[in-house]
Amino acid sequence: MVSTFHGLNTAYRGLMTQQSALYVTGHNIANANTPGYTRQRVNFETTDAYPAPSRNRPNIPGQLGTGVQAGEIQRIRDHFLDIQYRGQNSKLGYWEARANAFSQIEDIMNELNNEGLANTIDKFWSALQDLSTEPNEEGTRRVVLQQGIAVADTFNYLSEQLQVVQKDYKNEIKVTAGKINSLIKQINSVNQQIKSIEPNGYLPNDLYDERDRLVDELSTYMNIEVEKKPSGGLSKDIADGYFNIYLLDDAGKRINIDTDGDNAGDYDFKLLDGKTDRYVEISFPELPDTSDVNPIEHIHFTNRNKDGSLSTKTTDANGNEVDFATDSSAVAQSSFNLKIEDFNSPGSLKSFVETYGYIDNNGNVKGDLPQILDELDHMAFSFAERFNEINRLGWSLSEINAGSNDYDTSFDFFEFDPVKTDRYDYKGAAYHIRIGSGIMADLSNIAAAGAPIISKYEENNKTGVTFTLNPPGYDHDADPSTDNKSNYLIGSEAIYSGTEELKNGIDYTIDPETLTVTIKDPSKYPEPYTVKYEIYEPVLDLTQMGEGDGSNALELGKVISDAQLHFGGSRTTLRSFYQGVIGEMGVQAYEANRMTTNTGILRDSVENKRASVSNVSLDEEMTNMIQFQHAYNAAARMITLVDETLDRIINNMGLVGR
Repeated sequence: MVSTFHGLNTAYRGLMTQQSALYVTGHNIANANTPGYTRQRVNFETTDAYPAPSRNRPNIPGQLGTGVQAGEIQRIRDHFLDIQYRGQNSKLGYWEARANAFSQIEDIMNELNNEGLANTIDKFWSALQDLSTEPNEEGTRRVVLQQGIAVADTFNYLSEQLQVVQKDYKNEIKVTAGKINSLIKQINSVNQQIKSIEPNGYLPNDLYDERDRLVDELSTYMNIEVEKKPSGGLSKDIADGYFNIYLLDDAGKRINIDTDGDNAGDYDFKLLDGKTDRYVEISFPELPDTSDVNPIEHIHFTNRNKDGSLSTKTTDANGNEVDFATDSSAVAQSSFNLKIEDFNSPGSLKSFVETYGYIDNNGNVKGDLPQILDELDHMAFSFAERFNEINRLGWSLSEINAGSNDYDTSFDFFEFDPVKTDRYDYKGAAYHIRIGSGIMADLSNIAAAGAPIISKYEENNKTGVTFTLNPPGYDHDADPSTDNKSNYLIGSEAIYSGTEELKNGIDYTIDPETLTVTIKDPSKYPEPYTVKYEIYEPVLDLTQMGEGDGSNALELGKVISDAQLHFGGSRTTLRSFYQGVIGEMGVQAYEANRMTTNTGILRDSVENKRASVSNVSLDEEMTNMIQFQHAYNAAARMITLVDETLDRIINNMGLVGR
C-alpha cells in the first residue's frame, strides 16, 4: 500500500523546488547589469519512483512518481564561445593598440592638415626662390632666415614629441605588465577558492563568473589558452574545475619554451599552474626608472609559489614536475629571459613593445617610433650637410665685399647643438638641428651668389689642406690650366691627380711630406690608398660678380627639390624621401584601422552570440518568475488538498453510529 502521506511529501518537494527556482530567478534579475555575470538555472530532476524494484515490494499497479527535486544550480554558458571570444579579443587588443599608436603619430606629424614638415620645407624653398631674384634685399634674406628657423623648429618639435610619446609607451608597458601580474594573481586566488569548494559537491557559479571575467580581461593583453582540470573529491561532472593558463603564439599554438639554450623546447609555457597554484610574473628590467629610453631586448619571467616565494619548478602538459629554467650549468632557476622577437603572442602588450622599440635577434633596433625617429634624423642630417656644402661653395655679401671665400664652416646655415664631431653620426640630428650662429649674427652671411669666374691657374704647392671631392671624377691626364676648370675646383683649390681617378664623395687628406693624397673612407675601400697630386691655385675674376647675383640661392633650393641625398641605404631627393616616410606610415595606419574594424566585428559577433546564451533577459526572467509562481501556488494548493484529505480521514472517519 502507498502511504497516506505520500501525496503530502510529493507536494512538499514540488513546493520547495519551485521556491528554489524563484530564488535563482531573483538572483538573475538582481545581477542583470553585473559585468561578467552568467545567468543561472535550477536543473529540475524527478525523484526516484515508488516502489523500488525488490523482492518485498508492495503489490500495487506500477510505480508512482514521488515528485521533483532541485538537482544543481548551473550557469548557462557555452565554453566554445569563450575560446572564440578570447582569441579574437587578443587580436583586437593588438590591432586597436597599433591603431591608437599611429593615430598619435599622425597627429604629431600633422601632414593631413598640410601643416607639417613638408609644408614648412616648401615655404623654405619658396623663400630661396625669392632670394635668387632679390639677393641684395634684407627683407628677402630675413624671410629665408625665418623659414629656415621654422624648418629647424619643426624638426625639433617632431623629434621631441615623438620621444615624449615613446616615453609614454615605456610607462604603458610597465603599467601593462603590472596589470597582467595582478590579473594572474587574482585568477590564481579564485582558482584556489574553487578547488576548495568543488570537492564538496557544490558549483561555485559566482566564482566561475569572476574567474571568467578576469581571464577575458587577461586575453586583451596576450593570447592565452585555458585548460580545465577536475578538482577531484566529490566534484560534480558539470563542475568547471581549476584552470591552467598557457601562453599562445599568433598561430594559436602553445609557446614551447627553451630554457636551457639547447634549441629544443622544454615544456609548454604556463602563466598559471592550477595544480600547484604556481604563477608567473612578467617584467621588463631593461626599462629604466629614469626618463631614458632604451629599446627592449628581453621579457623577464619569474616563477612563484602561491605564497609569493620563488620556485624553480613547474609542471608540463602531463602534470609532471619539471625545472622552470636552468642556467648554463643545468642548475634549476626561478626565472629566465625570453627574447622579445620570440614573444610572438598577439595582444596589446606586444603592440606596445613594437611601438616603443625593441632589439631583434640580429641586434637591430626595430619598432614604429624608433624607425620614424631614425628617418627624421637621417633626413635632418643629410639635408643640413648638403645645404651647408652648397652654402660654402657660394659667396655671401660679406665675402664679396672682402674679396675672398675661405670655404670654412663658420657661416654654415645649419648647425647641430652639440656639435657633431663624427660626420657620419646622424643620431639625434632632428632634435639638435639649429640655425648657424654666423647666419643668426649677420644676414649678409647667407651665400646667395655663385662662385666667381676663374681667369687662370697658377701652380702653387699648398700643403696640409683637407678636401672633399664633389665632381663625378678626375682625369689624371688632364691639365687644369687648359682643361675644363670646373671639374677641378674644390673650394678655392684645384686638384690635379697624377695616378688614380678620384671618385665622387670620397674624403682624403694631403700629406705635405710625401706629396700624396690619402683616402679616408675605409668602409668603401678596405685598404686606404694614395694618389700623387699637384695643386694649382686659381686666380679669381671678381669684376663680373656683384650683390645682384642669386645663382647660389637657386642651388640651395635644389637641395630641397632636385638634389640626390643619402638617407642610410637609399639615395633620393629630400621630398621623395619624406613622402616615402609619410606614405609608409599612412599604409601602416590604414592597415591597423582596417584590422581593428575587422577583428572588432568578429569579436562583437562572438560576444553577441555569447550574450544571447549567457546574459540575463529580464523578459525571460519575468516569464520564468510567473511560471514558477504558479507552480509554487499549485504545489501549495496540493498540500492543502492533502491536508483536507488527511483531516477527513483522521477527524471524520468512524463517527457513524456514535
